[in-house]
Amino acid sequence: MHVDADGFEATFYEPHECIRYRYASHLLVPLRLRSKRLFRMERRHPDECWASGRKSLADALRFVGECW
Repeated sequence: MHVDADGFEATFYEPHECIRYRYASHLLVPLRLRSKRLFRMERRHPDECWASGRKSLADALRFVGECW
């Protein structure tokens, strides 16, 4: 059983990691799209969201490489 920082309990049958990003938009990918500006977080923190998108891609690739 896994309990995250908010107290949410879940059972995962596959390898997993819980990762949080302080500034992240609905599209957590490092792409410069005009449509991403529809989201408040992207408008207020564009550089931080860009950094989160880059980090999330690196985290995902690392996870897939290690676990699959």
